Amino acid sequence: MTKADNTMIVWSYISELSPDSRNINLRFKVLEIGETRQVFSKTTGREIELVESIIGDSTGKIILVLWNDDIDSIKRYHTYILMNGKINLYDESMTLSKGRNGEIRLSETTIDYVNEEVNMSKPFIGRPKRKSRSRTMSGRSFDGTAGREIRKFCGRKSF
Repeated sequence: MTKADNTMIVWSYISELSPDSRNINLRFKVLEIGETRQVFSKTTGREIELVESIIGDSTGKIILVLWNDDIDSIKRYHTYILMNGKINLYDESMTLSKGRNGEIRLSETTIDYVNEEVNMSKPFIGRPKRKSRSRTMSGRSFDGTAGREIRKFCGRKSF
């Protein structure tokens, strides 16, 4: 925690991020910067520049999405501070972005070690997988016992 403007800043680590995380304060190192591509905004219809970069800290790595002017503000292998960032879910994976009120600035301290084993941008890394039960059409389970309908219970979808 750092004291600035009489408020305590709570620093997060990449491995602690979840799909519901908001107002993220994070120190990170830029590992890779992707190619700039042009996309169209759904709300305004304007063309926007977008870059996906991979950032990391001592606990893991994640994709940071940068828009327009923010693209030129970072350089590879430099350490930065993200204030008031947020998590977005895109294509079933978590990405980090600056958000409307966020700020990215150069950090005075450097990060020497980055854990590249934990990738928080993998699909569903933030949520546990659901256990599914296999069902058959004949009303019997795969282990040979009678199913719900044959045992005179109502089916799951008969209400």
